[in-house]
Formats: sequence, C-alpha cells, structure tokens
Amino acid sequence: MERQRPEWEERQRPEWEERQRPEWEERQRPEWEGRPLEDQLAERARKGDIDAYEELVRLHQALAQRVAYVVLGSEAEAQDAVQEAFVKAYYALGSFRAGASFRAWLMAIVRYEALNRVRSASRRTTLAPRSTRWRPETGP
Repeated sequence: MERQRPEWEERQRPEWEERQRPEWEERQRPEWEGRPLEDQLAERARKGDIDAYEELVRLHQALAQRVAYVVLGSEAEAQDAVQEAFVKAYYALGSFRAGASFRAWLMAIVRYEALNRVRSASRRTTLAPRSTRWRPETGP
C-alpha cells in the first residue's frame, strides 16, 4: 500500500529533483558581493595596499567581534582581542595562502587571540594567590 503524499510535497518534489546544483552555485554573484571581492582585496593587501586591508577589516569587523565575544564573554575584552588579531593578521599577510578563504584565516586568528586571552586570565587568577601568601621575614 503506497503512502498518500500531501499536496505540498507533490508540488515541491519534482522541482527538487530537476535541480542539479544548489541555487547559490548557479547564481552569478556581482563582484562586490562576497568572495570575489574578498579575494581581490586579500591579494592587494598581501602586496602592501593598506586601503585594501582597511576594507577587509571593515567587511569582517562585526563577525570578528561576535567570534571574540563568544569566546571571552566580555565586550571590552572582545574589542581588545579583535584589534590585536587584526594587527597580527596584518603582519602575517605574507603567510596567507592565495586562493584560500581570507575570512576563515582571519577568524582563526581572532579565535586564537581570544583563547590566548582566556588562558592568560586563568593563569593570572591561579598565580595571584601564590604571590599574596605569607613569607617569612628575610631581614636582619
């Protein structure tokens, strides 16, 4: 006994079967939208174009802020981590592999910077009690 399919499923199924690729692959994106622009900006930044790097920072600032905030839980710490990550990324542009995703590369730097801040804070809280312990007088 064959199951009765709802009307909406009957309408959508043939459309899905006809489609060869996901819609986002078929659509031609304009140069200013998404990855093509990012690739060009990253290549120009690698060659020393500061304006291109500023544009990359502007494009990824909000996402970097969210990534750092998720790791750190503090907006002020997240802002500091993002700023430091952008500086580190600028100096590491020579190691960026052409053709790779600049966004993924940058977000990894942001994440590692935020994680380093978490580790550093935990070391400070662990070491602080040790420095306040009583020590015998070493004087005369």
